[in-house]
Amino acid sequence: MGVLWGNVAEKTPFFKTKNHIYLGFRLGTGANMRTSMWQQAYKDNPTCPGSVCYGKKLEAYYKGGKNLSYTGQIGDEIAIDKYHILGLRVWGDIEYAKAQLGQKVGGNTLLSQANYDPSAIKTYDSASNTQGSLNLQKTPSPQDFLFNNGHFMAFGLNVNVFVNLPIDTLLKLALKTEKMLFFKIGVFGGGGVEYAILWSSQYKNQNTNQDDKFFAAGGGFFVNFGGSLYIGKRNRFNVGLKIPYYSLSAQSWRNFGSSNVWQQQTIRQNFSVFRNKEVFVSYAFLF
Repeated sequence: MGVLWGNVAEKTPFFKTKNHIYLGFRLGTGANMRTSMWQQAYKDNPTCPGSVCYGKKLEAYYKGGKNLSYTGQIGDEIAIDKYHILGLRVWGDIEYAKAQLGQKVGGNTLLSQANYDPSAIKTYDSASNTQGSLNLQKTPSPQDFLFNNGHFMAFGLNVNVFVNLPIDTLLKLALKTEKMLFFKIGVFGGGGVEYAILWSSQYKNQNTNQDDKFFAAGGGFFVNFGGSLYIGKRNRFNVGLKIPYYSLSAQSWRNFGSSNVWQQQTIRQNFSVFRNKEVFVSYAFLF
């Protein structure tokens, strides 16, 4: 048997590329959402500096809870040697999770002061050809709660390098046998790019006293790494960590304050949403 194994090894080159198309499913254990939001009241008026009055710019921070994420994957695993020790994985995926932007955890931070003197701002009545005072409302404090009924989706392209320990090959040599279950453990690391969207069909905008909708989008890169276990040639199990390095952005302009068109203002709200790192487990079926 030893001679036979030696002959086979000599005839087969060590570097031998072989690829497997695969379908996979990944379960994420949950990632918190962190949100930075600032808002500022505006009013167009010719007596304002530069014809625009703006109030204080106030910022707040929010933290949402965790929700499981679900990801479908399709990709190609390419081994560059006959023992499946070294290789590359390339795949695309679609991820979904419920999203919570949650409670305010800090803020009412003053980013900039108002640019106007209230006593100097006037309104003009064309019917009576008279000027009157214009009472502008101050920028309100950011609300205490955003929403917990959101949805998150991400569309990604990934590249990982893997290194496996060929336990099956080592056992073959130790036991001097040709029959052994395909069995390997290894590590992987890499990253990719993804585009993500986050939305809520309805949430209470407390500063405008109305039901509102929310939509944020953004993209960037992420890294992931972890370990793999192969049991048979078709089954690969992974556990790992994904760390995104990008934010999703949203911006809205809403009517604010008085319903009188001469007194009514606009409030601008700007959101930056960050998704924290997430531990995941996954399974891939290799064809």
